[in-house]
Amino acid sequence: MKKVLSVALAVLMICAISIPAFAVVENSLTDKGANTGDAMVKVDTGTMAGGTFEVRYPAETHISWNTKNTDIQYTSTTHLAAGKQLSVKVTKHKDYEQMKYLDYTLDYTLGGDTDVTVDTVTTTQTNTLNIGITEENWKTAPVAGYEAHLTFTVAVVDA
Repeated sequence: MKKVLSVALAVLMICAISIPAFAVVENSLTDKGANTGDAMVKVDTGTMAGGTFEVRYPAETHISWNTKNTDIQYTSTTHLAAGKQLSVKVTKHKDYEQMKYLDYTLDYTLGGDTDVTVDTVTTTQTNTLNIGITEENWKTAPVAGYEAHLTFTVAVVDA
């Protein structure tokens, strides 16, 4: 017990000696030297080192039967580190190259802003996707509640 206590006290004394090494360096002006001085101010990015972004898109979009083109809007807001941009790619989900209902399928196209790069600092940028279903595809599909899924892939990339 005495050995443990003496080791703990030794560690505390070493820590107490090292405290002045972490002190802030101060500049001072006196009447014996220059009457101007410079100080450096640095921004500490802390947890914001890479910046922040947000991409908002609807969780669900409904398409009325026989509608040839349906627009879907999504927005992105960025505040990223210098030299970075936001890349947003929208693709058909791998299991939904066609809209599906049970064993039935309905062909569709995905167009519009499917591959977008957003600036380093922007307020809010709105982009538009387009779901296209031709008249022929509507005519050949049984009436049903088809569905498809889209995949949003977002990454911070070099500008």
